[in-house]
Amino acid sequence: MKPEKAILVAAVLADFCYSIAALTIPMVLVKELGLGPLECGWIAAAASLPYTIACFAFGKLARREEHRRFWSLVAMAWLATGLVALAFAKSFSGYFLWVATLPALGLFWPVAQAWMGGRNTPQETSRRLRYFNVAWTVGMMIGFAAAGAIYRYGAAWSFLSAAGVAVIIGIMLWFVQTPAPASASALDAGPAAVVHGPDLVRLAWVGNFAAYFGLGIVRSIYPDLGHYLGYSESLIGGLEATLMGVQAVAFLLLVNHAWMYRRGFLFSGLLAGLLGLVCLFVSRAPFVHGFGMVLLGVMAAVAYKFSLFHSVVRPAGGRTLTGAHEGILSAGSLLGFVLGGYAGHVTGNHFAPYQLSAVVLAVVLVGYVIMWRRKAAA
Repeated sequence: MKPEKAILVAAVLADFCYSIAALTIPMVLVKELGLGPLECGWIAAAASLPYTIACFAFGKLARREEHRRFWSLVAMAWLATGLVALAFAKSFSGYFLWVATLPALGLFWPVAQAWMGGRNTPQETSRRLRYFNVAWTVGMMIGFAAAGAIYRYGAAWSFLSAAGVAVIIGIMLWFVQTPAPASASALDAGPAAVVHGPDLVRLAWVGNFAAYFGLGIVRSIYPDLGHYLGYSESLIGGLEATLMGVQAVAFLLLVNHAWMYRRGFLFSGLLAGLLGLVCLFVSRAPFVHGFGMVLLGVMAAVAYKFSLFHSVVRPAGGRTLTGAHEGILSAGSLLGFVLGGYAGHVTGNHFAPYQLSAVVLAVVLVGYVIMWRRKAAA
């Protein structure tokens, strides 16, 4: 199998594997161990922190092309071992194994992202990342859908199934050869040679952090708001699925790599997300919330692609920064979940988390405008 295709398959399977485990954990904690939402929330937060740290700590390992097969195998072996241990955990403390297992993905994703991007022209990198982003999104959607069906046979089967998928990923990537990079002249072709600078990657990271601060709230706390508004379980699930589906479609539509060099493109994506968040707290109508999820899906795709592109496509001699990209994204999601949940708890207002995330996005957008005006005046 060609390297590009192998990594695409790995992206689908890795998030398929993650989604099964991530959905099984709360089902076990609630149904089998009798824990409440507060305890489940702390476990989710505790798992996110070491994953975030792992992204920053292991990001530099992604820079050595000749070592990527090895680190992918290590990550999948680590993940599979943790999932097998989870299958036989019988107590609440046993599920903190998930906290020790998630850093394996903090090693895998920066390596996979750098591997997929490779040393190619900006045009080719954008094309590769387009399909890569669709792949992991589809894997997550399929994984969440399959998790419930597998769970009927017991939580152990869910974890063992995910572990088996991790083993398949590791074996498959071990036999992938590192492709030859493009020539130096090709790498310098296109807008990157003229426009690319340190400001773009920083803008991308700040925007991605703000975007996933809000998305972390929506993906972890929205069911609570849905229940408060009297929405059915199927409607809540459908709204969440709408966000993921639009995100996948938006990834497919992000074709032109030149868009990744336009600050206004990132600004527009974040503005769409801000309007999406506003939809969630100004109306109780499911149709309005559905439209909000569409806008949030657009923001998720734009912010993620912009950040990942500039973390992979670096100036001549620049280092791959996929670890920072993934770590900043994860930190935004973690803080969004924690601070959003705290805001809702303290105020007693079910809309407070979304109002908070809207303020964060608005501050970032205003900061962009102020910075750009100062540079234009200088």
